[in-house]
Amino acid sequence: MDEAFIYAGSSTRGYVALHAANGTEAWLLSEPSGTYGKAAYDPVNETLYVPIRSKGIYAVEALTGAVAWIASEALTDSAYKVEPKLSHAGDIVVVQLNSRIAALRTSDGSELWSINGAATADSMGSPFAFRAGDEVIYISYDGGLTAYNITKTESIWEFTSSDSSSADEMNSPLLTPIGNYIFIASSSRYVYCVKADDGVELWKYRFGDAVGAPLLLSQDGTVLFVVSGSSFFALSTSLSSFFWKYALEDDIHNAVAVCPGAGTTYVASIDGIVTAIDDGTGELISDYIFEDGSASQIRGLAVNADCTRVFVPYDQALHMLSANLTYLGKTDDVPDGVGEGGPVVSPDGNLIFLGFPTLDDSLYAYDTDTLGEAWAAAVGPINRRPAVSPNGSVVVVTTTEGDIVALNVADGQVMWNISYPDAYAGNTVAAFSADSEYVYCGAQPGLYKVDASRGRVIWNDTSALVHEVISLSPDEDALFVVNSQGDITKVRATDGVQEWTERNLYCRGGVAVDPTGEMLFCGSYSGDSLGTVWSLLTKNASVIWSYETTDLIDMAPVMGTDAVYVGGLDNSLYKFPLHGPGPVLPSFTVTVSNNVDDVEVCGMPTRADGDVAVVSYDFQIWDADVGAWLWLERNVFPSAADSGVPGDPTNTIDLSTTAPTCWPVSKDTELLRVGTTQTLRVLAVTENGASPPSDVSISASICDTPSTVTDLIASATEDGSVSLSWTPIQDDGVMNAGSTDPAFANFFYDIEHLPSGALSWLSTDTYSGSRSLATATITSLERGDRAAFRVRVRNACDLRSPLSNVTREVSVIGVPNPLDPPTVQRNHDQGEHLVSWVIDEAADEATDIRVDMLRLAHNGDEIVIETHLANASTQSYVNVTTVRGVDFYFRVAVSNVNFWSEASDLSAASRLNCPAGSRPATADADGFDGK
Repeated sequence: MDEAFIYAGSSTRGYVALHAANGTEAWLLSEPSGTYGKAAYDPVNETLYVPIRSKGIYAVEALTGAVAWIASEALTDSAYKVEPKLSHAGDIVVVQLNSRIAALRTSDGSELWSINGAATADSMGSPFAFRAGDEVIYISYDGGLTAYNITKTESIWEFTSSDSSSADEMNSPLLTPIGNYIFIASSSRYVYCVKADDGVELWKYRFGDAVGAPLLLSQDGTVLFVVSGSSFFALSTSLSSFFWKYALEDDIHNAVAVCPGAGTTYVASIDGIVTAIDDGTGELISDYIFEDGSASQIRGLAVNADCTRVFVPYDQALHMLSANLTYLGKTDDVPDGVGEGGPVVSPDGNLIFLGFPTLDDSLYAYDTDTLGEAWAAAVGPINRRPAVSPNGSVVVVTTTEGDIVALNVADGQVMWNISYPDAYAGNTVAAFSADSEYVYCGAQPGLYKVDASRGRVIWNDTSALVHEVISLSPDEDALFVVNSQGDITKVRATDGVQEWTERNLYCRGGVAVDPTGEMLFCGSYSGDSLGTVWSLLTKNASVIWSYETTDLIDMAPVMGTDAVYVGGLDNSLYKFPLHGPGPVLPSFTVTVSNNVDDVEVCGMPTRADGDVAVVSYDFQIWDADVGAWLWLERNVFPSAADSGVPGDPTNTIDLSTTAPTCWPVSKDTELLRVGTTQTLRVLAVTENGASPPSDVSISASICDTPSTVTDLIASATEDGSVSLSWTPIQDDGVMNAGSTDPAFANFFYDIEHLPSGALSWLSTDTYSGSRSLATATITSLERGDRAAFRVRVRNACDLRSPLSNVTREVSVIGVPNPLDPPTVQRNHDQGEHLVSWVIDEAADEATDIRVDMLRLAHNGDEIVIETHLANASTQSYVNVTTVRGVDFYFRVAVSNVNFWSEASDLSAASRLNCPAGSRPATADADGFDGK
């Protein structure tokens, strides 16, 4: 074809070819039924295969628009939207014919074969894809995927997702460029990677929302693009569900030991084979095969602290192997015994304990160097490993007769025994607190917290049907136990209260808690030859990830530093990353605080499980109006090196440490609406690929900074308090934006005072009120205090305004108490009244005295003639000169720095008479008559 054309479909006109040079119409396949525009193009034969609604599949010559043939079928609205796929040889075109997939010969449109029941995946893409070279077609249907040879309908293999129901819509299968892997997604949130040769699932990843669009793949096949909900993600196609899987000859029963420092994992199958596995690659290092014994089963395994010795109970004895599994020796035989209760190495590494559920019914302690017997204690039939206190002083075992027995590690003497004759305790493994003070034990029924040194029961819960392993969280706040039905229960360690129970997983073998205490792991089987590895959040039992195997799992997982190990009853040991299938994602809880210009999100991790670095962060916000998560900030790089811009000042997150970090999300965006509570979440992107959004979301109250309080005035009040007044704030940072949320209606006024002569401001009071608040009364200061004041406003987001102006200093003193009436003496010779007073403690720091001289009118009204002021601290009287022969009266009042007291009552009348010499002889010699 020399000339270039553009082909397009119309839902009403049909199919059209346009000249690419000028856009003019070259030809039109006029069909009122219309097409969706998805056609297959054969460049060799220059033919288009076009689905036409209600008509069928048209073979159209690309140059002229002439119809070569029609495969008539009344296509539905869903089927005609599916794009046909042309075989690589060009001799077959595969199309969607309503509820069936059909292979048509390109020569004449005749049907080669068809398959009923395949998915009709219009919005999800074509439900079929070809593999180059092999002429294999992969067809998706609701709940699965099948591979067929292109020339016949016999299936090569089938993949069925246990995570999807038959009603789940499966996405279009997508092959890598070289055709070795197939990616397919379901509407139930999972994306799967399946081997194209045999349909074996390599990994799966669960998104938070349904996958509702066709998958896309990068040109080199290394990045898979996924639309989930309202978000677009990229996954690395090299992700694996597990680090490795190692197949043994027989079942595994609690016989796994991990040596992180040595890089070796040891596992034993019950048929007597011990295997050393490279912990990094999952490859065999060495193995040791025991000869058949009278009871040839291995049901336990232990290593010493430096991983130089491996201890294996087998056929009436405990055997010791070197790190490379060279045989070193064994203990003396225990007649008719098979060691199931252990082995467990003491914390100091000197002893190893093993229980034998035989006629002997004893717990044995052996020297780890020589395997010589240190002691043996007959306690009853033991079929689970003992628990040793962290301080190495106590070992606890449970028996199948209902006994919980504590023994002294030094000599094997019984310290205490709790007996429950009607119970069954032997299937439980006890757990000690880190300080060795308490031990948690189980019996059926019952979970017990016991004083480890005395055997005193602190609490018990008979509703917890304990079976197998008791796991204690790293912070020792909670226990996780399972019963014989596989129900998992979280129990509060302080008082035995049950916080939640998960009844649907069937984890009979027990659980393991990760080092952070945030995740727990268990393996289960459902009785139909399917086993599942589960990862749950410890806080609420929600599923983080799961992985299905064909192995029956009936043992507790073994926790490593960065991985969890699970053994199946169908001969395999798996090593899973703690994060599970998919990218290595951090587990974290974030907090939010409001600053002046941003909302600061803190607690974000800088590293994920397995020491995988976080390379950037994304932030999303939930928009209730749209009903979707919207991007708030993207590609927040943790360091300048990661951003590719050395010295970039915006890259302030330091990933050189493992401490959680913070990031300020700018308020300069219309998505952060002031006066609302909005939900944010963080996406952590690791060096293994982009992550889906975390399940952790946080609510943030969005506010601006309130305006400053102005015109602040402080005044003393008559009752001895201080009154503050100010001009109401103009902008509260919330309600001015039009918020109607009552949670933002209250504001807080933080008042501080500076004592006279002090250098530091002190908190005084906090008053709540609306933004119109303009006064406050301070009653918390002591009488006589003197201080200046200032105020700042705080809104519902805890954002604080700038400080107000500082008031003048105010003394905390009210109105003084009135004085008693003054005493008046008369000096007739001098013509003076001597007016005196007494100031008591009730006068409140008196500063001045006012003396009022009065006369009484005929009608009784008081007439103030004159007033005299005196210093209260230096004077106790005043002399007042008056005319003679007239009655005068006196009142006194006292003042402090703030107020005058009320005037005292009137004194007695005082009148001056004639001078001495003209008075009667009875007058006093000094001129005073005392009246």
